[in-house]
Amino acid sequence: MNLDHAFAALANAKRRAIVARLVRGDTTVVELAKPLGISLPAALKHLKVLEDALIVTNDQRGKYGLCRLRREALASAAEWINFHRTFWKVNLVLDPDPGRQALPGSDDYEIEVDVTEHSGVDQAS
Repeated sequence: MNLDHAFAALANAKRRAIVARLVRGDTTVVELAKPLGISLPAALKHLKVLEDALIVTNDQRGKYGLCRLRREALASAAEWINFHRTFWKVNLVLDPDPGRQALPGSDDYEIEVDVTEHSGVDQAS
């Protein structure tokens, strides 16, 4: 999964709402579009972005397609977020002067962490 595509896809509130609905279970495009107050073509465009980011699948069987969340696809994004959440919690907790507003990356932070494996940057590129 490409994190750039995943985060770009999730940057839109309607697409986040689609993902939130699919967490509860599979459903049709019609059922996804209704509560969002959007047309079927608009819903299909949002689904296409989520499909291209490998976040959902839309199986076209018969008259209505069945949309399904690819839970494993979000695992990479969740891992990246959790790593950075932990990293910043550690930095903020260990800051010797919490009243001071140091910029992240300045010499005021002395924790060494190898972030290359959690950077979200494809090392092969």
